[in-house]
Amino acid sequence: MKTLQWTILRCGLLLSVCSVVSARTPAQTSAAPPQVRSSLKTIRVDERTPQAVTVYTREGRFQAPNWTRDGASLIFDGGGKIMKIPVGGGVPEAIDIGAATRCTGSHGLSPDGTLLAITCNMPERDGARVYVVPVAGGVPRLVTETGGSYWHSWSPDGKTIVFTRSDHGSLNFYAIPVEGGAESALTTGTGINDDPDYSPDGKYIYFNSDRGGSMQIWRMHPDRSGAEQMTSDELPNWTPHPSPDGKWIVFLSYEKGVAGHPADKNVQLRLMSLKDRNVTTLARFVGGSGTMNVPSWAPDSRSLAFVSYEVLAATAAVPAWAQPGSATHKQVAPPSDFHRPTTTFNTPIGVFAGQSDVGSAVVPGAASFDAATKQYTIHSAGYNIWYSRDEFRYLWKKMSGDVSLAGDIAYPDPNGYGDRKAVLVIRQSLDDDSKEAMVALHGVGMVHLAQRTETNTHLTDMEYRMSGSGRPGAASADKVLTVVPKRIGIEKHGDEFALWVSLDGEPMHQFGPPIKLHLDGPFYVGIGFCSHLPDKSDTAVLSNVVLVNAAGKVK
Repeated sequence: MKTLQWTILRCGLLLSVCSVVSARTPAQTSAAPPQVRSSLKTIRVDERTPQAVTVYTREGRFQAPNWTRDGASLIFDGGGKIMKIPVGGGVPEAIDIGAATRCTGSHGLSPDGTLLAITCNMPERDGARVYVVPVAGGVPRLVTETGGSYWHSWSPDGKTIVFTRSDHGSLNFYAIPVEGGAESALTTGTGINDDPDYSPDGKYIYFNSDRGGSMQIWRMHPDRSGAEQMTSDELPNWTPHPSPDGKWIVFLSYEKGVAGHPADKNVQLRLMSLKDRNVTTLARFVGGSGTMNVPSWAPDSRSLAFVSYEVLAATAAVPAWAQPGSATHKQVAPPSDFHRPTTTFNTPIGVFAGQSDVGSAVVPGAASFDAATKQYTIHSAGYNIWYSRDEFRYLWKKMSGDVSLAGDIAYPDPNGYGDRKAVLVIRQSLDDDSKEAMVALHGVGMVHLAQRTETNTHLTDMEYRMSGSGRPGAASADKVLTVVPKRIGIEKHGDEFALWVSLDGEPMHQFGPPIKLHLDGPFYVGIGFCSHLPDKSDTAVLSNVVLVNAAGKVK
C-alpha cells in the first residue's frame, strides 16, 4: 500500500517538485473575518408548503442567482467573479470573463442561453458597464458606453438589453440593442425606477418604483405606455420577476418603514398570481440586496433560486486563559472542562465533503477552492491545535481504512505569527478534543508529527526544527532540518501514522519513525489551518493536494 500510494504522489502533475505557492494579491489574502454567511437556495412554488433547499453555503457574501436554460446549473456573483454551480450542489467554478473584474450581481443569460450579460469593470475604463460574453466564457464585448450602467433584462427576442443608471439621486432604466448603439430612456424623472424585467411574451416590463409615494411593483409596455401599479400595500416591494410561463411574478418585500434596498434585513419572498393578483408568501428570511436582484426562475416555472444571509455574531470575548501572555504569546493549557461546539458546513469544497470550525474560534473561519489552480485558501483564527482541545478551520472527507494525504503549503503573509500551523489531520470526530494524528508546518518552518491518543488529553509530538535541538520535554528526540519542506504528507497504514516530506523538491520520503494510534472507521481526513492567535485571523494556501484511499485511488 505504501509503495503504491506514494509512487502515485511522486508522479505527473503531483510530482513533489511542485513549488511553494506564490504570494496572493491583497484582495485574495485579506484576513478580515467575513461578516455574513451566504446560502444559495431553491424553492418550489407549486407545493402547498414550500420548503427551501440549500445548494451551497459559505462564509462571506455572494449574490444574484440565475438559472441556466437547461435547468442544470445556477450562475451567481461571488467576490467579483461570475460563478457556476450544479443545481444539485457541488463546487462552484468561475466562468472565464477575460479581463473583466469587480463584477456585480447584475448578470443574466440571453433567451437562447448562448450569451451571458455581465456588469463589470475593465482595467481601461472607469466605472461598471454592461458586457456580453459567450455562456462558456470568453472575451467580454462592450454594450453600454456610459459608466454606472447595470444590466437587468433581455427582451424575449434577444435583441435588446434593459439596464439601469443613476443620475443625481434618481434611478431610471434604459433600452439598448445588444450589439450596442444608441440607448433610449424608458423611464425619466427624479424618483426610483429599478429592477426592470421583461415578461416572456414581451408585452410588459415589470419594475419597482416609488412614483406612487411608496416602493411598489409596476408594469408598463416597452413603448412606455400603459403604466400600471401591481401591488399596493404597506410593505416596500422590490425586484419583480415574471415566470417563464407568464403565470406569476415573484418579488421581495421588506418590513414596513425600511428605506431603500439594503442588505441583511428581514424580508419575504412573495408570489403573485397574474390571473387574480392574489399574493402569497413563499419564505421569510434575512436577505435584501443580493437575494434575487436578477431573474431567478427555473425554466419550468416551478422553482426559484435566491440567496439568504446569516449575520455572524460579533466576536466573543477571548477567555482569560487564551489571552496572549506576552509579546511572544506564551500559552497555557485550557481548563479541562472548557470546550466549544464545532460549527460544521456540509458543503463540498474541492476533494473534500465539508468543512468545520473545529472548536469554533471566536473569529469565524472561511475557506475557498480555486478549481483552475487547484489551490485551497484557508482563513482562520484559533488559539491553537494543541493541548486538550483544538481551534482551527478544517476541510474534511469521511474515509475508512488506509489513506494518504499530501500537499504544498504557503503563507501569503510573511510576517504572520511564527507558530501558526497548516496541518494535515486524520481525526476520529469533529469535536474539539477528538483523538487525532496530524502533521504540521509551522510559520517558522518547523515540522511536527503529533497525536492525541484519547479525547480531552494533551497532544504529544515529534518535532523537526530548522535549527537547534528542540524544546525540552518533547515527546521524543528532535531532528534538525536545514531547509523548510516544500511538501508534507501523512500516511495511515493500519494503526501507524507516518510523516512524509519533500525537503527540496526530491521525491517524497518518510521522515522519522511512525506513531501508533487506533481510529475506528469512518474517520475524518483533511487539511486545516490555525493562526495560533485566538482573536486574529491569518491565511494559509495549500496546493497540489492529493488524497489517496486504501485502493490506491487518487482523489
